[in-house]
Amino acid sequence: MLRRGCVLMPLLYMATVAAFAWWYSDHPGGLACVYDPKRTADFWDCLYFSIITVTSVGYGDMRPTGGCRFVAGLEAVFGLVFLGVIISQLVSARSDRILDRLYRRTGDTAISNIVAELRDLTKEYDELRLKLGHAKIGLATSRRMTSYVRSTHSIHDDLLQLSTELLAHVDSSIERGEFLESVSRESMARVFDGVQGVLSSVLSIWDSLSQDKRAKYFKHLSRLRVRAAANKLDHACFSILDCDAQGVWSAKYTDASSVISRCKGLPKIP
Repeated sequence: MLRRGCVLMPLLYMATVAAFAWWYSDHPGGLACVYDPKRTADFWDCLYFSIITVTSVGYGDMRPTGGCRFVAGLEAVFGLVFLGVIISQLVSARSDRILDRLYRRTGDTAISNIVAELRDLTKEYDELRLKLGHAKIGLATSRRMTSYVRSTHSIHDDLLQLSTELLAHVDSSIERGEFLESVSRESMARVFDGVQGVLSSVLSIWDSLSQDKRAKYFKHLSRLRVRAAANKLDHACFSILDCDAQGVWSAKYTDASSVISRCKGLPKIP
């Protein structure tokens, strides 16, 4: 758009100057030469007068007479307005480039921070899985067992909150029409990896626990949080996929969707 404007604006400017010059030349006696009153202005004199008028130079060697004074005034106003438009376009184009860089940096930073938190959450799930694997259900009254139960509920809360943040960021960026412009493809690809990683860790805990331990650590509210988080993460990933006209992330979404589907359908504990 800027390149097209850079071509069209000068052409429009020159065409307008030539049109005014033609009008002056079509009205003999409209221009008078100050230093040679008997001289009749030809087209080149009119073009010269049009140029110094639209640029507000006004050397004073030629002056308009009669109705040409009004037309010359209009040309001078046109020159000032046109100059203001050109300056505003150049400033706007530069501002747009700066804002594009800023939005991309901000969008990438936000996505990178969320992905980093997903990875940290994955590590927490992996550490918790090791702890739960060694926990004995007979020690349910002990402080350590109580701490494990609280850790499980807390980490599910963190997963739900993080998935809510990711979905809100993706949806708001897409709604403003700046998602693909503000977030790099590398960052979006890391989202799929982060989602698959954290939900795989959730499932690894689920698969490693016996039925009695599942009832202990994946209570009804905990499973609801995991399901809600999986739904939000699925919505975010699908929104990203929907923006990808080239199908770059379809394979990544396919890999993540199987994990998401299992987390969305955690069965009831008998």
